[in-house]
Amino acid sequence: MNINKLSFFNYTTNNNTASKSETSVNFKGKRNKTVTPPVYKDRIYPAGDLFLMAKKDVKKPELIIDEFYASENSRMLKNPLGVSLSRFSPKDKYEILQYAEDIKLHRSGFSKIINAKNDDKTYRFATGEALTLFFDAGDKIEKYPDEFKRILNEKDSDGNPRFNSKDCSLLMQYIALSKLYPQAYSAVLAMKNLRAEDVINIMLNDGEIIEENPELLDGVKQLLTQKENANNNTKQLNSILKKLYIQKRTKIAEEKAQERAKEEALLLEKRQKQKEELARIEEERRIKNEAAAKIRAEKRAIKNAEEKKIKEAKMQEWNQKVGWIPPEQLFDKVNTAVNNKTPLILETGEVLPDETRDKIAYYINRSAGKSQKIINARYKNLQPIFNEKDCCEILSDFDSYFYPQYMSSLKSVRRDGTPVFSAEQCKELLKLKQNYRDEVINSYLLSTYRNFSAEDIVDIMKNSDVTIRYDSPFRNLIIQKNESGQYRYSVRECIELSRKQLEENK
Repeated sequence: MNINKLSFFNYTTNNNTASKSETSVNFKGKRNKTVTPPVYKDRIYPAGDLFLMAKKDVKKPELIIDEFYASENSRMLKNPLGVSLSRFSPKDKYEILQYAEDIKLHRSGFSKIINAKNDDKTYRFATGEALTLFFDAGDKIEKYPDEFKRILNEKDSDGNPRFNSKDCSLLMQYIALSKLYPQAYSAVLAMKNLRAEDVINIMLNDGEIIEENPELLDGVKQLLTQKENANNNTKQLNSILKKLYIQKRTKIAEEKAQERAKEEALLLEKRQKQKEELARIEEERRIKNEAAAKIRAEKRAIKNAEEKKIKEAKMQEWNQKVGWIPPEQLFDKVNTAVNNKTPLILETGEVLPDETRDKIAYYINRSAGKSQKIINARYKNLQPIFNEKDCCEILSDFDSYFYPQYMSSLKSVRRDGTPVFSAEQCKELLKLKQNYRDEVINSYLLSTYRNFSAEDIVDIMKNSDVTIRYDSPFRNLIIQKNESGQYRYSVRECIELSRKQLEENK
């Protein structure tokens, strides 16, 4: 089986982009995180089923999954992000492209994230980590690329990368602290055994003290650099620094005690203002993101409305061309004719026998839901499968048709947009009572070892007792070729030979 020739052209996939990840952090030793992964709905043919179907045919069926995602990615705009995704697998690219509109807002920040590497040239962040980090701090990374690089380059005492994706997100969200207190930030960040939360907590509580009195940090460095029990050590830092600060001020002069008290009051006030400023910045970011989301939603609504209008116009054009009428109109016409005992006249002017009219009325009143599915059935190019006369023919003998709710394979179209199966062929296939009709038909439509015509597939399905049977020689016969590379037998000949061999083996 040649994987490169496998086509997903006849599949239709509807993707609904999920809500993006949002992360909020409270610097009291806890992080609250809500991440909602993308949701993919209503695939006509799930990738998992493809994988199971391919197990017997290929050595590496996982390549079909890769091609599935590659096919889905090709439906989207070519590299809509302005960012190279070459390092990602088709599945990872597919996940990333669900957030294309958001990534475009800060594409430089996203590029910095996905291209970050370890010392051994491997990429630093996996797909999920990269997306979470982007939604948490992509704007900050775009604005402060050097600070992001600085954080990535930090190593712990063992020489390993110090911060994971969550730590990087936390530090970048509060990167403004490095601008407020650059020396203090550098000094605290240099203490290799501090966690990201510890760095932020220290900067929020003591950043200004350390910035103005860097020598005070020497008195507590040993405490902070102790690898064991580092969390408890950082909890003691605030009180220790304050004590050292007060001692220093006391040594200068006792008479400055009142002034010192005023300065501490101002310091506390300034800290509060800084926290309020950070809160204001975060609120502005939230408002900005909400405004951007609203604009995107409005654009999507306009686009959907335009697409719906185009689709309705196309359907109306097909309705007139094929001679199709909606179920409600047909039901009303039939019931009126029955109640008034008048002939049932089609839109073409053809008059149906009263016996046919009464049978139609019986079935549409007994099975209205299934009747509607037959009438509403359309090919993937929006063309109705059955015209008014076809529908009446089916409804007048409805018990001869099976599983009208499972017609996805019958709706297939060719590359040029024309239907694979004619209305008559669809009626023949609907008369076959097979639970897995769609799956079997699709397996032949997507076959990579032989191209089957619509007539071939109908013939195969009508002779399922020899074509689908497990021990039938049919599947071996249809792949046999002669010396010139042509198939040895037609599908009809394969069916007849299979039947003959099975009868001989009885």
